[in-house]
Amino acid sequence: MSKEINIENKTTKDQVAVLSFNEITPSRGQLYYDVFPVAWKVFYLSAGNNISRTYDPTFSALLCELESGNTVRSRDTRLTTLGKNHKAMLKDGFNKFIDEPQNTAENTLSITNIGNEYLTAAIGDGKKAPLMVQKDILGNEAAVFIPKTKLYITLTRNYKENEAIKSEIVGPKLVVDLASLGANVNIIIEVVNGQVNIRLA
Repeated sequence: MSKEINIENKTTKDQVAVLSFNEITPSRGQLYYDVFPVAWKVFYLSAGNNISRTYDPTFSALLCELESGNTVRSRDTRLTTLGKNHKAMLKDGFNKFIDEPQNTAENTLSITNIGNEYLTAAIGDGKKAPLMVQKDILGNEAAVFIPKTKLYITLTRNYKENEAIKSEIVGPKLVVDLASLGANVNIIIEVVNGQVNIRLA
């Protein structure tokens, strides 16, 4: 089920909310080393205003690059379902998916590098926006993504959409499990006892 995510800024100052899905377990490496959550949506909220975005719960497989070390740029994409493994390699100067996907472990999405050059791969939403990226996948290795339904909302001014999050975000934070909520997810940014707070409406 698609989710309409609405955030309302009830404070008297402009706020920047970063939304990410960062509970995805990779097959190798450590978070913030070669596997990064991605700023899925960034809401620029002026004081007293609100904004909405739709989350499409289907998935896509992405071959991509990290430009300037942070921004994720997709080079080849495929809409897919969980339980599929996609083969990819550098071919004719471009990273490309090869052949049709094969069945793999339930509730996972994997991308296997069958070539000899490093690949960077990502899992994306149904609109092919990256959710989690893994870089430097060696030949005959796979990036294995296990998507979760937890959405992390944090307040920061350091990130743009499609940018890999490479360090811990310190500040007000809210974690919501989209699977347990209805089609409309309403979130409020407000000041409580002098501190900025994020909560479900």
